[in-house]
Amino acid sequence: MASAVGETPHPLVLVPTQAATRVEPGAPDRPLQALNRVYVAALQSVGLVPVLLPTLSHLPEDLSFVSGLLLPGGPDVEPHRYGQEPGPSTSPDAESDQMEFALASWALRTEVPLLAICRGLHVLNVALGGTLHQDLPEHWPRTGPDGRPPDPRRPRLEAGTDRRLRDPPGQQPASPGH
Repeated sequence: MASAVGETPHPLVLVPTQAATRVEPGAPDRPLQALNRVYVAALQSVGLVPVLLPTLSHLPEDLSFVSGLLLPGGPDVEPHRYGQEPGPSTSPDAESDQMEFALASWALRTEVPLLAICRGLHVLNVALGGTLHQDLPEHWPRTGPDGRPPDPRRPRLEAGTDRRLRDPPGQQPASPGH
């Protein structure tokens, strides 16, 4: 059975893109909006439809058509957002911050399902009043309690009981953690 125009049989997941620059030898740099294909492929592999939202876009007032939000990995969060001065190795992206903090606020307010990955976790943490270490290697232990390097195994991502993002039911995507 075909769906009506404007309807989709699969849940839509909003995903912000990030500003990037394409550099090619002998050609002028070209600004573009980018998103790692892995995020799109992972959402599609479990029957979700990614809706990409460029940075500096006006956030639509009505996002009721969206079933979820994915905050992807990317550049550093602006340290002023969590009360610190930028360190020498920090490379923030103000455009992504503006969009992603607005989206995080919307998702928390509306209780839409939210998946935050790497930078996305940083955005979520800071949006909820947390802070960050800007230079993680400076703070990360080189060895575990037993004197050996920390365990490199990564956790699996499993779909929860919220059926808005589980289509078809019971399917559990595997994803390396960050």
